[in-house]
Amino acid sequence: MSIKIVSSSEMQERLVTESLRDFNCKNFGLSHEESYIPLNYHLSDSEDEIIAGVNAILIAKSSVYVDILWVDEKHRGFDYGTLLLKHVETQAKNLGAMMIHLDTYDFQAKGFYLKCGYEEYALLEDSPSTGHKRFYLKKEL
Repeated sequence: MSIKIVSSSEMQERLVTESLRDFNCKNFGLSHEESYIPLNYHLSDSEDEIIAGVNAILIAKSSVYVDILWVDEKHRGFDYGTLLLKHVETQAKNLGAMMIHLDTYDFQAKGFYLKCGYEEYALLEDSPSTGHKRFYLKKEL
């Protein structure tokens, strides 16, 4: 058999993701729908422009991973990030989650997350590049 490494298309990326998720579901003892519940929300202004958003996922009915929390630069300082994060936390808690976790770089929002009650549990030096740090944070719900 001959194998090769090839760049994946979006469809191939989804196949790999879904294959791993199917494997995980067997070990969770849950259906796919129960194992991976998206918690994606955004804020829109009066012209329906997205000014902030959060992409998170509830995994195995117990923990939430926040992949992205973003607020447009000109809309920062109005607590929109806090509003979105608290919304995800509330939704997750209502669905039975016990913990939420995320990561952030030193040039992003570590202080914000600490103010929101998150605690650092790991640090990766020189990530994403030399001289920077990637912080891993969590919060019990």
